[in-house]
Amino acid sequence: MLALLFLLIPLGFVWAGWPIVAKVDTYVGDTFYRVQREYRVINEKTVIKKIKTLSYTYIESVIPKDWLRKLDHILTLAGVSNKYSALDVLLFQAIVVGGMGFLDVWAKKTSPILLLFLTVAVVTTPWRRFGANIQKRRLSAAEQIRGIKRRFVTLLRRGTVLEEALWQIARESSGDFGVVFRRRMQESRTRPLSEALNDLQREFKVAELTRFVQAVRAADANSVHGLADIIEKQAREEAARMDDFIQKRKAVVQNRMRMFAALSFLYTLAFGGYFTWQILSQYFLSHTLIGL
Repeated sequence: MLALLFLLIPLGFVWAGWPIVAKVDTYVGDTFYRVQREYRVINEKTVIKKIKTLSYTYIESVIPKDWLRKLDHILTLAGVSNKYSALDVLLFQAIVVGGMGFLDVWAKKTSPILLLFLTVAVVTTPWRRFGANIQKRRLSAAEQIRGIKRRFVTLLRRGTVLEEALWQIARESSGDFGVVFRRRMQESRTRPLSEALNDLQREFKVAELTRFVQAVRAADANSVHGLADIIEKQAREEAARMDDFIQKRKAVVQNRMRMFAALSFLYTLAFGGYFTWQILSQYFLSHTLIGL
């Protein structure tokens, strides 16, 4: 709410001052009437939503569409595109950075290095968090896909219809992946199933899910004959790859533990040897002096 006030207060001054300036400056007058006309045709109920929509329209005309498309895709992969858009994040960051600049000018004692550090943190932290969410969602989806493939094969071999089998595994899926899966299956009632499944795999971009969706789309377009064998083969190959990955990681961890044990032994030997040498040196030196 505070961030929105930083946006609305300057816009309020501009909105109140434009009618006066428009009578003097022709260019400002034309711009004023064009913005006013665009504001009136916006189909929003509240003034705040109308101003927000109008502001976003002009911001979108400045920022390259390719950038916004890529940023929106990141939010989709992170599973937060239904909460806010890339423009929301960019506008919030711009307001925070502008607020810190205002405080720096007002305080006059803020360290430039501190201000630079805070600016970098404000700009990078949200996107780093989105990246962490993407990895978390992908790991969860990959883990569930390996399990539901076996369940899907069992349903097909029992004679379950393809779409009903998909609905069954969608209902059994949990977490964010299950929510998205069920939403896409719900959408398949009003549009082709292949398109809904394609959107599902695009939202997660997991290799296991991509292969599964490709096989199901091919079966939906042609025939489900042999689909169970294809999915079962995928499940076996993925299980074998996972076992191989686990064995390799286990070997790496074991080698690191051996190396750590060897280094610890050498460190202890060198450390203990140094102190032993010092003690013996002092001992023999003292006895030599006594003998003299």
